[in-house]
Amino acid sequence: MYAPKMNFMEYQSDINSAMRTILVDWLIEVADEYKLNDETLFLCVQYVDRFLSTVNVTRSKLQLVGTTCMYVASKYEEMYPPALDEFSFITDNTYETKHILRMEQIVMKMLNFSLSGPTCYTFIQYYLTFFKPTISTKVGDDDYKCLMILTSYLCTLSLLQDRPFSSYRSSMIAASCILYANRLLKTDAVWTNRHIQITSYTQRDLNDCVFAIGELYMKTFHQDQTTLSILRRYLKNKKDNEHYERRIKEIIHVSLSKIGNEGDNDEIIDLTFDDIDEENMSMEYHR
Repeated sequence: MYAPKMNFMEYQSDINSAMRTILVDWLIEVADEYKLNDETLFLCVQYVDRFLSTVNVTRSKLQLVGTTCMYVASKYEEMYPPALDEFSFITDNTYETKHILRMEQIVMKMLNFSLSGPTCYTFIQYYLTFFKPTISTKVGDDDYKCLMILTSYLCTLSLLQDRPFSSYRSSMIAASCILYANRLLKTDAVWTNRHIQITSYTQRDLNDCVFAIGELYMKTFHQDQTTLSILRRYLKNKKDNEHYERRIKEIIHVSLSKIGNEGDNDEIIDLTFDDIDEENMSMEYHR
């Protein structure tokens, strides 16, 4: 009910996965600019994907769909959501408020007014409450904060690609992000019986999803600055953020250096946007 269809972008005739990636990247920037909650962002992308599962959208209307879904998600999740005219402003007034309100009616109808579906971030917040620093979990406070940052970061990265993540449940993506973050942190307890008890997933259950997350993680760091902006989203609100930024960057550097030494990055395929009609698909953020 709350999940998009598997491989939903295959049903689109005028837009493709690369265009969706640009839209989601822009929505992340908008959420960051307006200091929206993480759950608002994840709900927004969930609404977009569910809408694209049922409606054939033209490229000229894709940004309007994304903007409207952010408007709906912010009204649902935020205590003080941005005003309607702000959502017109972020599109450089490409769409007037009346366009957003009309699209809101269409979106709500297509979503059957069901707005409260759990997201990957919902499950991450739930799972991590069981792994706070205690003697029994064998996780230090510093490691736990790094785990929170890395897991949230990996989960946000998964928003950028519809495939293969549309074929996995939100709970599985969340569990896989925790497992992969534990691997990056080189913790003694990568996936224990406690993890299995809380998530209901064994390591074997998560193998394919973890591989997809690892592949995306490696690919994006060989691509551009998008990942750094996402990472800073989770660093800037932390106390001692300079300490955590140094540590996270060190973890990332070590992991990528190891991959490079093994020669695995030759198999990484860079995501290119050469086939996009930039004139009809502009998503520059104006502030």
